[in-house]
Amino acid sequence: MNEHRIRGFFILIGFSIIFILYLGRLYYLQAVSNEYALASEAKDLDVVTLIPSRGMIYDRTQKIYVKNSPVYDVQFIPKDIKIQPGDTAMLEELLGIDRKEIVSKIKEARGNERYRWADMVTRLDHSRFAAFSEKSWRFEGMKVVPRMTREYVYPCGAHFLGYINEVTKEFLADKKDSGDTLDYHYKRGDLTGIVGIEKEYERLLRGKKGQKMIIRDVFNREIGPYAEGKYDVMPESGLDIQLGVDVELQMLGERLMQNKRGSVVAIEPSTGEILAYVSAPSYDPSLLTGSDLGKNYFALLGDKELPLINRPIQAEYSPGSIFKILQALVALGDNVITEDSHFGCGGRWFRNRGKPACHGAHGSCGLPLGIKQSCNSFFAEVYYQFLNSRNFEDVGAAYERWREVMTQYGVGVQLGVDIPNEKDGNLPTRAYYDRLYKNSWGALTIYSNSIGQGEVLMTPLQMANSAAIIANRGWYYPPHFLKSVRKGNQWLPDPYERQRVPGTARQFDVVVDAMQTVVESGTARRARIDSVAVCGKTGTVENPHGEDHSVFMAFAPKENPKIAIACIVENAGFGGTWSAPICSLMMEYYLTGKIKNEFKLNRILEADFLEEEAEAEEQEVAQN
Repeated sequence: MNEHRIRGFFILIGFSIIFILYLGRLYYLQAVSNEYALASEAKDLDVVTLIPSRGMIYDRTQKIYVKNSPVYDVQFIPKDIKIQPGDTAMLEELLGIDRKEIVSKIKEARGNERYRWADMVTRLDHSRFAAFSEKSWRFEGMKVVPRMTREYVYPCGAHFLGYINEVTKEFLADKKDSGDTLDYHYKRGDLTGIVGIEKEYERLLRGKKGQKMIIRDVFNREIGPYAEGKYDVMPESGLDIQLGVDVELQMLGERLMQNKRGSVVAIEPSTGEILAYVSAPSYDPSLLTGSDLGKNYFALLGDKELPLINRPIQAEYSPGSIFKILQALVALGDNVITEDSHFGCGGRWFRNRGKPACHGAHGSCGLPLGIKQSCNSFFAEVYYQFLNSRNFEDVGAAYERWREVMTQYGVGVQLGVDIPNEKDGNLPTRAYYDRLYKNSWGALTIYSNSIGQGEVLMTPLQMANSAAIIANRGWYYPPHFLKSVRKGNQWLPDPYERQRVPGTARQFDVVVDAMQTVVESGTARRARIDSVAVCGKTGTVENPHGEDHSVFMAFAPKENPKIAIACIVENAGFGGTWSAPICSLMMEYYLTGKIKNEFKLNRILEADFLEEEAEAEEQEVAQN
């Protein structure tokens, strides 16, 4: 009996506790918490994505190169949007879109999801935002959402900086297939790097999204945060990166290449960091940001001067006589010639019915004079000696060895620069010549390679990298833009592995000494800089489509070089006349911080090869 009473007692206590807890919870919900009051008024739980601030980009001197600036998206709820008949014209003017586009967007959104926010217009600038905000009360079911876009502080470097734009359906499909969405969850309306640095370092720059959960009432008004913000996640900003580019040098390079078509690439030999990267014609990177991005892009795409082509890595040129420097190093490295080798020059190469012709009769010509005077006969004979050397089984085996070493110098292969779409150039294989000449070819068949013509093609980046290899006397770091990444308060360098090429220190010294004479008393006297020992090599590239191309590569100072550079100006003629002084001006500015010779500067700035080319085309049309 006592046992039943005890059990009943505990059951009574249990029910009492449950009843007290129930009363307490009921009191809390009615008197303290507004959870159910909010829920009774709520129409929707709105999960707002918080977009992180994109990492900034600095130049090598810590100048801010690319930063973020606010833009504004105007969004609407398809079910709730109401535009009075008399207000449509006002909305067109405020947003900069026409009536058909407004109707089309509302119709499309209503067909997809009537209760979710959809974009009416994106990336409004501040002036349009301010004008719309004043009148937004007239447009029910619409709101403005701020976000950040890119601001390019300096109007240069468009070809390597790239730009950001909204992701496409194709982009999202590719990301889904690759699994990349797992760490960022891209969706329509998000921005991503499209080309250049913005694309290459998207993972560093983009940051991590956050989210905010908001309760809205039946009129789509914000009531407050869900669960007092318990489930909100703050975004993480992207990482800042520093480039090796000197923005002042970059601006000078683009000024010098105005009204010209071609490229200039400058590299710091000791690190492989790209100091300047000019593709001409160019454009202001700010054109590809903001609400006019699409319009400006198609205008650039339709420009007959093709400013969107990234010439330093996508244009492939015959290198011309600058290739003779590599020719000499390869032949020296395989002991086909020595620094004392001499070959006769009577103004033409005697072995091949006078082809190639030379710019003068140099008599008994050695390597230093051959480089100084850019002797075609000398280097044609060097190539002939290499391909017929007893060091190899036959011409084919000799060519394969020659090609192998040239690829180590970066000819005909991608260098792995850290922006997309780099081309290889061209260095034909033995199999290519076997097919082309039906297994019957030799040194006389492909002699044009000896002077940088023929089938050999190089990008301007490869030309500049060749200059860096010679400056370092046989080694280089792959050319790259990224200098460091900021993590916390520290800038962490990005490591690259040093690459070596064949050749002894003595062989490089012989070539470097000769390159110094090219500038001091040879074909590149316009490249001289007061009190600075400059080493260079000119080239004049035959162009079957018009005037010859002007080419030059150089480095300075001779000892402990700080800059290696290459320039090509299309349809400009002799390398020593135009490309050499352009490189000289850039080297002088980088090394000394100023330019002394105003006449040289103004001469380059005033040159307009695009206008001359246009006049020549008009004359040709008139004659025909």
